[in-house]
Amino acid sequence: KLGGTIGLPLVFGWRTSRLNELATEADYTLHSAGMFCSNGGYPFIFESDDFPDDCEARCTSMPTCMYFTAYLEHGWCQLSSRCIEEAPAGDRSAVTFARKVPAIGCTSHSPHAECFGTWVAEL
Repeated sequence: KLGGTIGLPLVFGWRTSRLNELATEADYTLHSAGMFCSNGGYPFIFESDDFPDDCEARCTSMPTCMYFTAYLEHGWCQLSSRCIEEAPAGDRSAVTFARKVPAIGCTSHSPHAECFGTWVAEL
């Protein structure tokens, strides 16, 4: 079941969705166990009967996916653009992973301010 066109929250930065779209791989960290992203009513961006490896691959292929919850015991998958609120999962085998935000290097056409050092100007 596809949840539509929910974008990423700005907390991830305006470039993250584009960087995710260009990425062919993604790294994830364990966010929680036994919980799922309930998000106060925001729908999942995808939900299906995928097992963990397929769930991770599907999240990686979707630029707006920042979290996935895999239900190890029964093979279920939920993809989310946010995980502001969590709730206990009915299936205690649930594990939620957070996608690491791609780094923006100092060689990009619009680097972070830190790339220019600490000195700005004399007053």
